[in-house]
Amino acid sequence: MHPAADPSSDRTGRSHHIRFWKIVWRSGGPWERLFVAWFWIGLGLAVTIAIGARLWLDSPPGEWRRYALVGAAVIATWLPTGWALESVSTLRKLMETGLEHAELTRMKISYLECYGRQGGNPVARRWALTYLIVYLLWLVVGIWVLPALGVRDLLVLSLLDAVIVFGTMIIVTLRVRQESLVQTALGFPIAELAIRLKREGVRR
Repeated sequence: MHPAADPSSDRTGRSHHIRFWKIVWRSGGPWERLFVAWFWIGLGLAVTIAIGARLWLDSPPGEWRRYALVGAAVIATWLPTGWALESVSTLRKLMETGLEHAELTRMKISYLECYGRQGGNPVARRWALTYLIVYLLWLVVGIWVLPALGVRDLLVLSLLDAVIVFGTMIIVTLRVRQESLVQTALGFPIAELAIRLKREGVRR
């Protein structure tokens, strides 16, 4: 039998996320702050393009859809961005405040102290930065370059956008899986521990 729903659970969840972003920003280094800033900038950019293009730019419907489609592709950058936020300093602070599970966090910290660079995962940072650059290029190409070349077909644009979005998610997912296998081989079964804790009902 499931427990009764807590009316404050939604507020608690929102508070959890706000605390998480604040802690990462305050305790992280330049890399972590870059990716925190990008998340919020990207979110604002997507909303501005989707709404503003329709309301303020007085664009034809086709142009508005193109702006919204290209702008919304920013969601593809959030997967590698979230991966790259973890560092020794941010993990330690999150553990101290109770936002991360102590056993899992200690293992992550030990791994990063042994094999990380400047307290973080260089593989995660490299992929996050790569897809940030890819998206910014796509933003320029999708909104300005393709129309200048006469390519305005929304079907063509949708296919290219799908390659960016789903290609990012698939490649990063495979890279995360490969990284977890490397961690396990080095004696840090982080993914296995995370799965076990989840099965035990641990939420963080």
